[in-house]
Amino acid sequence: MIIRRIDLTSFLCSLITDLRTAFDLLDRDQDGMVTPTELQFMLRNLGIHVSDELIDGLMKEASKTGE
Repeated sequence: MIIRRIDLTSFLCSLITDLRTAFDLLDRDQDGMVTPTELQFMLRNLGIHVSDELIDGLMKEASKTGE
């Protein structure tokens, strides 16, 4: 069995970079926020069709303020 050590700092930097890239793809107008319209657009482009109510619920769940 081969055990490979992972450099935690390198791993975390890579993870943060990947998350930032994913966020930037969602944030089409690059204002630092993902709107329900932007989320709906991305999901539809991925072939995922969800109701506006579900989008609103997802946005509320992800919001720091719950709004």
